[in-house]
Parts: sequence; structure tokens; C-alpha cells
Amino acid sequence: MNIRLPPPPDFPGATAQIRQWFEFLWRRVRASASSSGDADATIPSSSNYHGVTALTAGRTLTLFDVNLLDDGEPFVVQDESGSAGTHNITIQRAGAQTINGTTSVTISSNYGRKTFFKRGDGKVFAA
Repeated sequence: MNIRLPPPPDFPGATAQIRQWFEFLWRRVRASASSSGDADATIPSSSNYHGVTALTAGRTLTLFDVNLLDDGEPFVVQDESGSAGTHNITIQRAGAQTINGTTSVTISSNYGRKTFFKRGDGKVFAA
């Protein structure tokens, strides 16, 4: 039985730290998939899987704050369009965080995917 929970409620006046803590808990309860079409996008922090469904040009996805994840927690970005070989998908960091020690990684093969793992404060590694 699949139960789809609504997005987390907003707490006006809550500090950023409280919001971040609540978003982390909500993510653990409500694992979900997200997608973007033929446009640059930011990957939602509630997503364990993000698919890119259409590409007519190279696109850039921006990661959420990876510090919302536990060390070792994975999430996936997938080319669902089958066009990344021609129109690359670049996944860039949020703020000063790093991906494999740098600012971005690229999916450059049709139906390619990157699996990301948080490992340390502000560090993500992609395989």
C-alpha cells in the first residue's frame, strides 16, 4: 500500500535551523521521486530520485543542501529522455558544497545516471 504524504507544513517564524531539521525528518518519512522537463531546475530536497524527462539542449540541475542527508544516504539523477548523449545534463553543487571535490558532474550518455552519496559536511560523491 502506497501512502503519499503531502509536503511538509510551513512554520512561520521558525528559525532556519528548525526548518532544516523538520525538512530532514520529513524527507526520511516521505521518500519521493521528482522530475524536470526541458529546463534548468533545482532538485527538491525531498527527492531520492530525480528524472530528466525531456532534453532539446544541455541543462543544468542544482543540488539541494546536501547537509540534509545522513552520511552514506544515496539519491539518483537519471536521464529518462535518452538524449543526454547529445544534450548533456550538468549537476552543480549548492553554495560552496562539493561534488567529487569539484563544482559539478555531467551525465553525457543516453539514459545515463549518477548516484550521489553524502559523505561529510557539504561533500557529495557521485558514481
